[in-house]
Amino acid sequence: MGALCRYPDWPWVFLGTLWNLPPFSTTMDLGEKAKNSWEESKITPPLPHVEQMSLKEFSTRIQVPVDQILSALRSKGYKVKDVQQTFAESAEANDISPNTLFETMKTESVKPALPETIEGTGLGEKTLEMICTEKGLSLDEVLSRLKKHGIDARPTDRLKEIANKLEKKPNETLVS
Repeated sequence: MGALCRYPDWPWVFLGTLWNLPPFSTTMDLGEKAKNSWEESKITPPLPHVEQMSLKEFSTRIQVPVDQILSALRSKGYKVKDVQQTFAESAEANDISPNTLFETMKTESVKPALPETIEGTGLGEKTLEMICTEKGLSLDEVLSRLKKHGIDARPTDRLKEIANKLEKKPNETLVS
């Protein structure tokens, strides 16, 4: 005889759970309440590990003036010591999550740069020709500008390769 014979109550446990009867339903309800109480993030910051960045670094990376970020946070009553304070430190000082700080900035009209201008989005993997087409730029003009910087580039060169020659990041290369 198998293990089921040693536990003659197993059909009642199965049926009680299936038919949603107490105490089985109570246990299931508690599990569901616990799951629903977990915080879900609906806002995704534009950069990974934003909580480790200083407000100044974050401001530079999303191309928004740091004064605008400070103003947005302070207008909601958040205490921010200075621009070198990280998101995590600012959040801890205000007893909230770093995501809540970011959410506050979004509601206060702080608009980060478009994702394709922020590193980590695959921009460096695109060829110069692809970027010129997407941005509506003249390929010849871009090649000429690069030549002035001492870079002999081809249309098939990836932006990351060109950025390395210029000792810049791919998103910084676009504004050079």
